[in-house]
Amino acid sequence: PTVVVRGNASDPVGDVALVEVRVNMGPWEPANGTALWHATIRVAVGENRIEARARDRTGHVSDIAAVLVEYHAPPNVAPTASFNVTPGQGNVETEFLLDASPSVDPDGAPGELEVRWDWESDGVWDTPWSLDRIARHRFQGPGTYVVRLEVRDPAGATATVAVSVRVW
Repeated sequence: PTVVVRGNASDPVGDVALVEVRVNMGPWEPANGTALWHATIRVAVGENRIEARARDRTGHVSDIAAVLVEYHAPPNVAPTASFNVTPGQGNVETEFLLDASPSVDPDGAPGELEVRWDWESDGVWDTPWSLDRIARHRFQGPGTYVVRLEVRDPAGATATVAVSVRVW
């Protein structure tokens, strides 16, 4: 994340030639402007020390002005699990296509969601975690099966959804 810092710089005997800023003892970077200046700074989670200094045209450097900025990452939002089954019903020879592409992670990248499947909703996950959101499955006998999908985001938050599939 970034923050914008702004300030005023002056020199009682001349003009300010350059304002520089740095964060957490990193390298000095030029700010935009001189008397009225601003800079966009990238901060890390936790406490960040942002420093600024000015130079006049003769090369004299001002004292360092510093401010502490504490950044707290927003809390992780759990994903939403959703999937489609094609066809919606079939017989014991039907290969069902299960597509978890509708699952979303509101604060993550789409390709980072992991999925796993429980074909009979018996509490035992039948597949390991995978980034592949497409699965194919044949059911062994007739009946109505409740298929469960669990999705997990990179921060470890999970969501589960179940859909019934009729097999004759």
